[in-house]
Amino acid sequence: MRPLMPSAPNHAHMGVGSPIYSIMREMKGALALLFAVNFIVNLLQLTGWVYMMQVYDRVLASQSEATL
Repeated sequence: MRPLMPSAPNHAHMGVGSPIYSIMREMKGALALLFAVNFIVNLLQLTGWVYMMQVYDRVLASQSEATL
């Protein structure tokens, strides 16, 4: 039988008066902008991969490797 471990304090519950809650509320606009910019940057990073996959798909299907 395992010995009983002391329970950890419950930090999941943040009250309305919590300093973390108030900081997150003040930064809501900045965080939304950060998420939007991050989403756009990640989409732009995918465009190169999709472009190269399209080129390889068309070149290999037509068997014209000289055009690469």
